[in-house]
Amino acid sequence: MREDEAVVVLGVTAPRAEYFGFTMYLNNVHYEFGDVSGGYSGGHLLLRPPENNRTYIQASLEDPINPSNINVTSDGTFHDSFDKDFVIVTTGDNFMNDVITKGLIDVDIPPDIFNLQVSYCMRLDLNSFRFMLGCG
Repeated sequence: MREDEAVVVLGVTAPRAEYFGFTMYLNNVHYEFGDVSGGYSGGHLLLRPPENNRTYIQASLEDPINPSNINVTSDGTFHDSFDKDFVIVTTGDNFMNDVITKGLIDVDIPPDIFNLQVSYCMRLDLNSFRFMLGCG
């Protein structure tokens, strides 16, 4: 995810249920055979590509937002988090997060339903599969 990109989800939580959850998820990555550009091979020549030039990752990128921690207008209990409006904003940069937050407030969306996920130093470049978390 570039610094100028974001994923914004506006919705209503599930009706009363045992559980619901929202999370960023990486399913698979496509790359070209022999990719030496820093793709999944980490800059090394790939001798045998996986089936269909895809590597299946199957990984959650964040802790899930769920009835116990979602920001919605409620009394704060697990059972009062269903059938509620919510917004999830996922960005790779604080500045983009601030721009989107301001825009949402400008169109009268209440900030108490914002669920912000800023993935510091997270870089997802799914064209060549460069993936870094917690750059340090």
